[in-house]
Amino acid sequence: TTGESWHTEQIDYEDERIRGAFEVFAFRTAPGTMAALFLDIAERKRDEKALRESEEQYRLLVENAGDGIIIAQDGTVLFANRRATQMAGFENPGEVTGRSMLEFIHPEDHALVLNRHVRRLRGEAVPSTYPLRMLRKDGTSFWTQLNAVKIEWKGRTATLNFIRDIGEQKRFEEQLAAAERLRSIGTLAGGIAHD
Repeated sequence: TTGESWHTEQIDYEDERIRGAFEVFAFRTAPGTMAALFLDIAERKRDEKALRESEEQYRLLVENAGDGIIIAQDGTVLFANRRATQMAGFENPGEVTGRSMLEFIHPEDHALVLNRHVRRLRGEAVPSTYPLRMLRKDGTSFWTQLNAVKIEWKGRTATLNFIRDIGEQKRFEEQLAAAERLRSIGTLAGGIAHD
């Protein structure tokens, strides 16, 4: 009646599933006449819903992972999950993203990480999992195990890095080594005493 065109989407649900969906366009073709176009968009709406659900599932997995997850490209951190942010001593992932990945790696391990990172991006076979020391915001270091893989991120080569804090494991290994040394000294002392 106003002569303005009209557009809407009509979606019918059944048990939270999309049963049918239409996109409707209506417009006046001449005084007293109108045309309406109905497009079946049910499949597109189902795909959009499935994509949203899938994205939500992956977001939940990544954000609640026990390991830190970082995506690095051109030496810069592009993505960090909540655990990686906490491991580095920050509260907000935005404080970590956009920074050089070397800011979070102990200076003595820079050469090792850079060498493997560059070689991995070239497609060379390098160990994907290895221990290294990382740095927290306050400058303290901690032992981690890095598992890095080459990926495509937004059309360019990057690395997907899984970081596990192995500080407790390292302390246990040091205690075990100290106990082994004491046992060796005890064995040696016992042998000397026997002689």
